[in-house]
Amino acid sequence: MSGVLDPPSGGADAVGFERALAALVGKPVLWHVSDPQSGVLLDLGERVEKERPTENPKLTAEQRRYRGESSVFITCTWFLNVPSDQTQPARQGLDERSWWHKQLSLVVGATVTETTTTADLRQLQIRFDNRVRLVADLEDSSEYQDYTVRVGREYWSVSADGQLTHQDS
Repeated sequence: MSGVLDPPSGGADAVGFERALAALVGKPVLWHVSDPQSGVLLDLGERVEKERPTENPKLTAEQRRYRGESSVFITCTWFLNVPSDQTQPARQGLDERSWWHKQLSLVVGATVTETTTTADLRQLQIRFDNRVRLVADLEDSSEYQDYTVRVGREYWSVSADGQLTHQDS
């Protein structure tokens, strides 16, 4: 289920964004790519071969050659809400990059069960079948931070001020 209540930008973009969020439901997380400097990318759904492989040695061979049919890219503040009966990865002795990787590993293989946003779009929540919840929060973000949802070749981005933009590539 997806929820977007009275988005500030209104119109066709808001309807498309709501459809894009709904399209994430039922899709498994294939993998994540994360870097504390640039953000976190979750690839979801079926693997799709890229037109050109990515030449980034930090990616696995599979990540260089494929992408998910959908994705979520977060450059703003984010956190995982993990139920108390699940084991949180220990942070002790880990640098920030390793800690992010361990945290995000909790959602790899999990399936999206629900996506919601606040009315002003400044917070996105994605719930997974393992009861973990990913929250992207633009509330205290700088003007260059955002989150982007891609379904197929269409992208919807929400900027720090809650503005919704749409691009079809």
